[in-house]
This record gives sequence, structure tokens and C-alpha cells, in this order.
Amino acid sequence: YAPIFGGLIRGPIGLSVATVYRGESKADYSLPITADLGESFPLVIPVLELHGTAQYDPQQWTAEVSWQHAPFTLSAAATFKRWSEFPIPIHYPAVPDGWPTQPDPSFEDVWLLRFGASFTHNISLGAVVFRGGYIFEPSPLPEDQDFHNYLDNDRHVLTTGVGFTWDVFSLNVVAQWHHLVTE
Repeated sequence: YAPIFGGLIRGPIGLSVATVYRGESKADYSLPITADLGESFPLVIPVLELHGTAQYDPQQWTAEVSWQHAPFTLSAAATFKRWSEFPIPIHYPAVPDGWPTQPDPSFEDVWLLRFGASFTHNISLGAVVFRGGYIFEPSPLPEDQDFHNYLDNDRHVLTTGVGFTWDVFSLNVVAQWHHLVTE
């Protein structure tokens, strides 16, 4: 479990400011492997302990500013992701003598930027909302990697969507295009 807190302040002339905090969320695993070959093979085999992190979402803080003046809404947000706390995903249980110590992944903290806009058009049955946005998310990976090679890219994301609202019913269709930056 991870805590999530948020707040929203609606100001004058359609301005709003919001913030959200999401705590770190991770799932660690520990798998002891034992072998008992019975009395016919009297060697004692040590327990092999496999452990690491199967899932990790970093601690995050988001701040967003939006402006709404019917029928338009514009928003901009920045999110800080604390990837520097990312643990070693897989610990090596048995390594030869003289093997180098497994280093921390050395992920870097990043800032993610989001921009969005929407246009609402009222129709006789309800409303149609057209949406679009842009996200830039830098990779938290360090440039130089010696011991491990983790794979990731900076990415640009374009989003679009349309929503239909009738009374208490709404239907939204969205699409995203992700461009992974190659160097």
C-alpha cells in the first residue's frame, strides 16, 4: 500500500491549482530454494535465496494549473518522480570469489511535463468534448552503465480523445502515440 494525498483550489476567473502526492509503491520477493535429496545422497545443499523487487513505482509529487473559460480548458502540470530510490531489482545469491559487488542501479530523479487542452460543444442530447495533450517523460536511467544495462528511452507522448455525455451516461474514446527517443 502507498499513501495518496491531493488537493484542489478553485480560484477566480476559471483558474485552478491542484497537487497530488503518491507514496512509493513496491513489491519485493524472497524465494528460498531448498533441496533435500534424501538419505541416499547425504550431501547438505545450502538454501539458495532469491530476492529482489518485482514491481516499483517511485514516490511522486504533481502540481497542476488549469484555466477554464467555457468552452475551453487549458492545463499544465509538472511531476517529480523520485527514481533515485529505485532498489536493485535482482540480487545475485551466489557469485564467485572476486566477483565485483553488485552496484545500485543509480537511477536519477526526473521531472515529467504535461500539457492539455479541451473544447466542449453542447448538443441537444448532452455534450461532446474534444481533448488533446502532450507529455514529455525523460528516462531515469544514467547515461553510463557498467555492470548492468537497463533499457529505457526518453519519450514524447501525443494524446487525443473525444467524449460524449448524455445525462448521467458518458463515453470516452482516447488514443496515444508514443515516440521513443533514439540517439
